[in-house]
Parts: sequence; C-alpha cells; structure tokens
Amino acid sequence: MSAEKKKETGAHMREKHNIWPMIMVLAILFGMLQVPHGLAMSDDVIKRRIEEKAAETVRLNGTKVQVHVENGFVVLSGTVRFYWQKMLFERIAWQTTGVAEVDNEIVVVPRVALSDAAIERKIREIVKIFPRFHGAGVSVTVDGGAVTLRGTFSHPLDVQFIKNQVADIEGVTALEVLATLRT
Repeated sequence: MSAEKKKETGAHMREKHNIWPMIMVLAILFGMLQVPHGLAMSDDVIKRRIEEKAAETVRLNGTKVQVHVENGFVVLSGTVRFYWQKMLFERIAWQTTGVAEVDNEIVVVPRVALSDAAIERKIREIVKIFPRFHGAGVSVTVDGGAVTLRGTFSHPLDVQFIKNQVADIEGVTALEVLATLRT
C-alpha cells in the first residue's frame, strides 16, 4: 500500500473514530427526549393491568370494583367487605406503571356491621395486646364505622401496623390515622 493511500486510510479512520462521540451525544439526547415509559402507557393498558392484578389477588375475590382510567388518572369505585380490601386495591393501582393519580371511591359494605362501641373495643384490645402501642397515647373515635385514631408513635411502621390491624375489623368503613412520631 502506498504511503499516500496509508495516509488517506488513516485520516478516514480518524474521521470514523471522531464520529463516535457525536453518535454518543445524539443517543443520550434522544434518550432524554423520549417520553418516559410510564407516561406513554395507554389508559386501556393501565386499566387491564390493574384489573388483572386484582383478579390474581385471592384476597380480593368477591369484591365488586370498577376501574376507570383517563390520562393516567385512576378512579376506583364499587364495594368491598373490609377496609383492607379498599387499601389493597389502591396499592395495586399505585404500583401500576403509568398511573399518575388514584382516587379511591370504593365503599366498604360489611356483611356484619359492628356497632361503633364494638369497633372501639376491638381497637382498644389491639392497643392493649401490642406493647409497641402502650406508650403511644392512642385515642379512638368511631362514628358510623368511620374510625379516627390519634397517637404518638415510635416508628412510621407502627402507624402502618395499627392501620392494617384496624382495617381488618369488619364494620370499619373509613380509617384515618393522625400520627405524631416521637423524636
């Protein structure tokens, strides 16, 4: 190969190698300009995924919940027997790719409605049984099955734990925990 040909080939190879940084920059820019996967998800796909996951969840058998999706905003409506089922539907919706917001309009309709006094007694038993709540100063208000708990908890997991325990009481139709965390 002649010296001139070698020079030409070397220059061509340098040009080829110099294009890689530009290709990499373009690839990065293209990746940044793409619509994120979650936002590109169609409403029909989001709805189907939520319904499929709920159908696969044995604990939700017998519930009558409808899923409505518009622009990634999910509205859950219908009825369930226990408050924890309402919470579980909402969790499934939030964990679904493409969901921007969840409005949980599910109504809890217990088969056996307990009196407010009976619900309050069961909650006080929970507070008494679990030492983690002994110093929490938990106060309980129940009105038509709607429960409000107030307390000062040692750990955020204590708040979730008591919420799950109370949600398992048939007759609880709504649940709010107003928590302060100890520092």
